[in-house]
Amino acid sequence: MRGRHLLSGLGECLIKIYLKKSILLLMIVFLVSSNGKVRAQQFWINTYSEHDGLANSRVYDLAQDSIGQMWFATRGGISMYDGFQWKKYSVAEGLPALSYSQIEIDEQGRVWVMPEFSTLRISFFDGAKWTTLNPVKIPNFDKANIMKVSCSDTSKCVAIGSWGQGLAVYAQDEWHLISKKDGLPSNLIYGLESWHGMFFLATKKGVALVRNLRIDKNFAADLKLPSEEILSIFIENKQTNDLQKLKIWVIGRDWVGFIRGRKFTLVSHNIHAIVDGSGRNLYFLYDGIKGIYYGNDKFL
Repeated sequence: MRGRHLLSGLGECLIKIYLKKSILLLMIVFLVSSNGKVRAQQFWINTYSEHDGLANSRVYDLAQDSIGQMWFATRGGISMYDGFQWKKYSVAEGLPALSYSQIEIDEQGRVWVMPEFSTLRISFFDGAKWTTLNPVKIPNFDKANIMKVSCSDTSKCVAIGSWGQGLAVYAQDEWHLISKKDGLPSNLIYGLESWHGMFFLATKKGVALVRNLRIDKNFAADLKLPSEEILSIFIENKQTNDLQKLKIWVIGRDWVGFIRGRKFTLVSHNIHAIVDGSGRNLYFLYDGIKGIYYGNDKFL
């Protein structure tokens, strides 16, 4: 989760924004900072608004790049804060839309953004200029809810999950639709993670792994999860290069556990998660010690 990275960015400064959707992520940061190792530190807490340079006071998503700069997807464009000053990017700077709901940083440090409304036109910033991919021209693909990217020096792979239309993947310079007819457990996608060009999905009917534009049918074959509906998915150790050592956390409505080496381990069967199908993703964070944090704009 992006909130975790806030603890190491911008020196001793934490950005606190009282906004409808971003407040959840910031609440998670404060919960994580309650462990003993961090408690001894003191953080500056500031509130920023449009008056300070934020593009818009409604923030939907945030991320931190490799040099500590904070990026915000807002109703009025993209904002970047380097700890000293704000910079705004909108239509005048080359973006195709005004309002943005998702923001991601890829392995090469590029900033990727997904619009909130209208035609899905994904853009990325390479440090100098914004470039926009060809629009998603998939019939009825209009309920996008989550985006993940996985890029190398020479290739760009983007996946967009939706509430009922399946998964759209940008690869080989064009968009491809992956749905139930291709082997996806369900077209309703709750969560999405990326790793080395692969995409791991949490859907209404189970988990799935997409690689090379195909469903890996062996991934979920013998997992024996407590229930088929998976509300969120999170990869803990993305730094590993071994798929069998990857630790993939998954959440059901009343349980949480992890997948490693195609084996599922149940951690708790005493939780309560809420996802009502109205576009509210379930955010998930494992703090690397013993803490698990999850929630959306309905609960934490």
